[in-house]
Amino acid sequence: MNAKGEGPPNPRIEIIAAGVQAWGTDQRLLYYRYEGYRYDPDMVVVQFFQNDVFDNVRVGGKPRFVLDGDRLQLRDFPYRGTYFLDQERLSQGIVWRIRGELRKRSHVYRLARNTVLDSVRARQARTPRRTQPCRYSEKEVPRQNLFAPTYTRELAAAWNLTVRLIRELHMEVTNRHQRFGVIYIPDVRQVVQDGRATLECRPAGLKWDLDKPNRLLRNFSRTEGIFYLDLTSPLREHVAQTGRRTHLDPDGHLNPEGHRIISRIVHEWLVREELIPVH
Repeated sequence: MNAKGEGPPNPRIEIIAAGVQAWGTDQRLLYYRYEGYRYDPDMVVVQFFQNDVFDNVRVGGKPRFVLDGDRLQLRDFPYRGTYFLDQERLSQGIVWRIRGELRKRSHVYRLARNTVLDSVRARQARTPRRTQPCRYSEKEVPRQNLFAPTYTRELAAAWNLTVRLIRELHMEVTNRHQRFGVIYIPDVRQVVQDGRATLECRPAGLKWDLDKPNRLLRNFSRTEGIFYLDLTSPLREHVAQTGRRTHLDPDGHLNPEGHRIISRIVHEWLVREELIPVH
């Protein structure tokens, strides 16, 4: 009952943000296995982005899984070396290391940095966008691309490892009588027209399948009985209808508009699938 004694009580929903920068599916699985289950969640949701596939096959700087047939084998665990992000920071020199420490420890530094970045982004928004079709360099469009019509052997192996990790996490979650879902976060080049043009031009003559990774993940999730939400079409439609961009330019990460729209879409999905209590 509410304060006036009318109607059902408002549902209490607690969200544990367990994501960590640069984690792959493998580290999410390990987190749930050794720590996350302790919170006794009603539902576990994994956000999937394309670089997860490549993070899962990274050698060095973290524990890793390899496939032996369909069996996962865990190696380098517990990991006793230097975490790979720390390795990168050490290699970047003293200035980058100081900046990293300031970002972690100084609210004033973060506030000043964000103010400067917001100013730069606002100036970029007022600057006419370049119209040439190939805005990205050859280096920025990876040869092993999940939009490729045919995957190389290495890329196919990385994808197979990734979905096997998702299956393992799904099994561990459901064995504890908890629900499990996957949310696909699209690449900016799947959402905006000028982003899609950059893929069409490199390498010459190759047509990209811009819905391949989310389609593969949707089919896998359907087969496994996993709740699945693909944010690609809703974001495309929002950009097409409103003209408002959902990603930072040229950064490629979500901007405040993107976060706002995604939060609404995810909430509607959770309600529609009856994954959260409603009244």
